Amino acid sequence: MPFIASDHVRTARATLADHQDTASFSVSHVTNIATVEAEWRTLQSTPAASPYQGYSWVRGWLEHVALPNGLSPIIGIVRSGDNVEAILPLVNETRHGITVSRFVGGSHNNINMPLMGAAFAARATPSMVVDILDCLAADCGGVDVFELTNQPLDWAGQANPFARIRSGKAPDPLYFCALADDFEDFARDRRSAKSLQTLRRKRRKLETEFGPIAVSRAETSESFDRAWAAFMEQRGARFATQGIHNVFQDPEVKAFLESGLKAGLGTERDEDGRLAIQSLSAGDTILATYLTISSGTHVSVVANSITEHESGAKHSPGILLLEHLLKTCCEAGVRTFDLGAGALPYKEEWCDRLDLYNTHLPITPIGSIYATAARANAAAKRHIKANDRLWSLAKSVRAGLAARGRQRQSPDA
Repeated sequence: MPFIASDHVRTARATLADHQDTASFSVSHVTNIATVEAEWRTLQSTPAASPYQGYSWVRGWLEHVALPNGLSPIIGIVRSGDNVEAILPLVNETRHGITVSRFVGGSHNNINMPLMGAAFAARATPSMVVDILDCLAADCGGVDVFELTNQPLDWAGQANPFARIRSGKAPDPLYFCALADDFEDFARDRRSAKSLQTLRRKRRKLETEFGPIAVSRAETSESFDRAWAAFMEQRGARFATQGIHNVFQDPEVKAFLESGLKAGLGTERDEDGRLAIQSLSAGDTILATYLTISSGTHVSVVANSITEHESGAKHSPGILLLEHLLKTCCEAGVRTFDLGAGALPYKEEWCDRLDLYNTHLPITPIGSIYATAARANAAAKRHIKANDRLWSLAKSVRAGLAARGRQRQSPDA
C-alpha cells in the first residue's frame, strides 16, 4: 500500500541545453518514490552509492519521519533522453515562511549526496548543477533555497558535483577508513602494539569481572528486543548526562529505526542498505551495541551505545565491540568503513578524517538571506569544534544546564 497518497508525476519539464561537451538533460520530479523504484535500484547498485541513498532507507525515512512531520517529498529526476542519469532525494520544509529543500534523512544520514551514474558525475560541471537545481525549483515550485549538507567531494572514486557549488566545509568531518583483507594487518597499521595489548588486557579483565564475552548480531525478534532495549537505555542515559535531546525517543525516529532493523533480521548485508544491530555481552549483561547500515562493500555506523555503569565502562566494551565489527568486515570482504561524523578519540584511533561540505543555493531573495545565515552558523560551529578549549567549554555548559534541569525536576528538589 503506497504511503504517499498522490501518485502524481509532474509532466512539466525544464530542459538544459547548450552546455559544452554535454548532451541535453531534462529535469522533473515525483512525489511518490515508488514511481521510480526500478531506476532507483539501478543507480543504487553502483559502487558510488552510499547506504544512506538506498531505496529502503529513504522510503522508510519518508514514511516514518518526513510525512508525520509535514515534510514534502521532492524526488528530483535528471534524464538524458529516456535514461535516468541522477536522482536527488529531497524533502521540502517550510518554516517562518521560508521553504528549504534538503536531502532525505537529514541529520540521521552520515553521508548525503544524489544517486548518479558514473558518466553523469564525470561530465556535470558546477554551472550545470546550478542549472539543474534552478530547473528543479521551477518544476516543483515554491523552493526558496537548497540546503544540501554533509556531502563528500568524492565517494568511491566518483566525483560529487553537487558538493562543488556554493559550498563550505561542514562543522564535522566523516571518520572513514579503507579496510584490508587481513584484520591483523589493518589493526597493526592503525594502532600501536601497546594499544592493542591494552585492549586484550581489558578484555580479560572484563571477562573476569562479568563473565564470558559474547558478540552477536540480532537475527531473531527475541535477540533484537534485548539488544534494542539495551541500546535505548544506554543511549538515553548518555544523552541525559550530556544534556542532549534524545532523538531516539522521538516516536517517528524510533519507529523508523525499529522498522528498518526488524526488516534486516536474518538477512545478509546487501546493496539495499539493510540495518543491523550488534551487541557485546559479558555474562548476562549487554554492555555495548552498534547499529550499522551497509551497501555494496561499505559499512557505516549509524549509532552506538555503551553502558553508563563505571564497573563495565572502564573496560571499554564499545571499543572491544568495534574491534570485533571491523574484524568481521575485513573477513566479509568489506572495503570501506565509517564511524560517522563528530570528533571522538576512539574514531581517531581507527579512521581518518574525510571533510564534508555544505551547499547553500538560494533561489529567491529570502532564500539568499537564509543561505547567508546558514553559512555563518556552520562556520561558527566549525570554529568552536576546532578549538579544544571552546568545544570543551560548550560541552561543559550544556551538561551543567542539563544537570540543573534534572535537579529541578527531582521530587526532592
